[in-house]
Amino acid sequence: MRLASLRSAQHANNYWDKKGGIKSTGDVDICLNRFTDLFKENSTYRGGVIESGDLDASCAGSNDDDPACYEEHLFKREGLNIIRNHGQNQNQNQNKNSSNPLFYFHSFHLLHSPLNIPNSYVNRMNEIIFPYKFDSESRQNYSAMALYMDDVVGELVEELKAQGMWDNTVLAFVADNGGPVYLPGSANNFPLKGGKYSDWQGGVKTNAFLAGGWVDRKRESKAGVGYDGVVSIADWYGVFSGLAGVDLKDEKSEKANRWMDIHKPLLPKLAPVDSLDETSVDGHGLLSAILSGSPTNPRPNLPISDVAFLQYPYKLVQGVQPYSDHQGPLYPNCTTIANEVWHNDSHIFDDVIPWSHNASELAEHVWAHDCGYEPGCVFDVEEDPGERNDLRNVAGYEGKGEELKKLLEEANKSLFKPNRGGSSVEACEWR
Repeated sequence: MRLASLRSAQHANNYWDKKGGIKSTGDVDICLNRFTDLFKENSTYRGGVIESGDLDASCAGSNDDDPACYEEHLFKREGLNIIRNHGQNQNQNQNKNSSNPLFYFHSFHLLHSPLNIPNSYVNRMNEIIFPYKFDSESRQNYSAMALYMDDVVGELVEELKAQGMWDNTVLAFVADNGGPVYLPGSANNFPLKGGKYSDWQGGVKTNAFLAGGWVDRKRESKAGVGYDGVVSIADWYGVFSGLAGVDLKDEKSEKANRWMDIHKPLLPKLAPVDSLDETSVDGHGLLSAILSGSPTNPRPNLPISDVAFLQYPYKLVQGVQPYSDHQGPLYPNCTTIANEVWHNDSHIFDDVIPWSHNASELAEHVWAHDCGYEPGCVFDVEEDPGERNDLRNVAGYEGKGEELKKLLEEANKSLFKPNRGGSSVEACEWR
């Protein structure tokens, strides 16, 4: 199975010059946001940019349809080359099936701050909504970025078809978290509550879909189906491992556990891989459930974080949660722009820097709400997907919060929180 990667530094950076900046992440790192590492298909390479032209920012402000120095253009370019080369090799060997499969992972920088987007996409987005107009530049740019991402997915699919690979492809499109509702994030998770950085549904419930010729052959309904069961982002590992015939066991952690049994028997053991495959629960697999639209829910329990737990349809949320409010159908709007929603996770040299040292002011601007821990807020997210009705003191739900709290405490016993050490200036590559 061929793997491919194209990576940049940090979890966000400027889309034009590919460097960091406080507008990208809200942080100032140990390298003063000047570290850049963009490498291609080389798991052992630990250095700077291989092709200096990839750092070119000369097309910033260009009116070209798809400026060549835009970061997402680089990722798309590499993706198309990988698919094209693999397809051509398959065709030359007259082997279009599964003996030499391709696993391709395209990790979009979109949609993420800073909201850099080519002018052509801003213009296209404005044309799409005409005669209406955006009253927020951030929302305009965010929408234009979604349009760019949609185009990239379309081009990758067309290349898979051109290479005769689409008929045997499973494409999974997955978001890693809910949209950021703070400025300049400008996402909208309506009608759900909250957003990124919170354990509310707006922060953890995301869109996902499957497509591809393989999916078309396997699904029971040719018109497509929706799946309402619980899926963790970790489950896609199990899905693709099953498709590739790969064992889900983590050999390294099992080896470490055997070592601890002998040398450190009192240490807690590493947990097995938490990902569903095709025989995870009573023979019901996640992929078959999705393809059939089955009401079967192979994952009845899901730890969301160390302070939130889902036993569908009941959900426990504990502690102080940011972004504990609802957006309207139009967000951000004039009111929210005037009463700016702040970012709650800014750092300087790994230290958290609050936007205000006035606790009341800070809580107001990050929409903070304290659910407490005895046991916390309890919701039925099937009947109440917007999490408006706390059930902890409602007749008929006595004990539900305590039940969920015990499940959370048990799950936290195997929560892996490694000591990642501190940042080092030796990692910086000054340019």
